[in-house]
Amino acid sequence: MHNLYETEENYAKDLMTILIFFRERLRGIVSEPASRIIFDGINDLVEFHKIFFAEMQDLVRNWDTNTTAVGGFFLKHVSEERNELGNIIMFFSFWVVYVWFNDFIF
Repeated sequence: MHNLYETEENYAKDLMTILIFFRERLRGIVSEPASRIIFDGINDLVEFHKIFFAEMQDLVRNWDTNTTAVGGFFLKHVSEERNELGNIIMFFSFWVVYVWFNDFIF
């Protein structure tokens, strides 16, 4: 779970870097329509991952190896989002699990 936690923490920080640093630096360099295309959906992802990471922090803080269910945690968030953002979230959630699994196995 520690790897999942660190991956999510880093991902949330990277999203904020994209939102704050890159979007602001490109303002005035690229057109507003181009900027909207480049950064489409980033605000929704940032908001989701703020909540997701806060809930993951609670999960880690209250971790019990006998009763804590990580799968249910991911499924809860996927089932709450049944729109386009939900598909993106599901992809990234499974990506996080994939990265963790590969780090754990290899």
